[in-house]
Amino acid sequence: LALLVGGQLRGDAALVLRGASPLSTAAAGDITLLDSAQRIKKLVGTPAAAVVVPKGTVVELPAIEVDDVHGAFTKIVNCFRPPRVRTRGGISPLAVVSPSARIAADVEIGPHAVVGDAS
Repeated sequence: LALLVGGQLRGDAALVLRGASPLSTAAAGDITLLDSAQRIKKLVGTPAAAVVVPKGTVVELPAIEVDDVHGAFTKIVNCFRPPRVRTRGGISPLAVVSPSARIAADVEIGPHAVVGDAS
């Protein structure tokens, strides 16, 4: 992850992480973020296994130090939860489509939709 975000790893490189979550919802095995050195006290008692921090921030958890905490954390979150690729569903069998309607190839028509005659 440190390589992915161009950060400096501080701690165990073999640490296994299972997810990425904001500090308020971080669970055991997660990596979280701390966007300000002034907020270090918020890490007390966190179950998070690691943290992304601004360069120069010293914390007790394994950490990745970066210039842009939010940008780096976004990349990390996308590793654990890649954006969904949406595929077109075509025409639902529950839609009513006139035989004379002109439908483009990349159109999606959902259930209970009604498409009338071509004009």
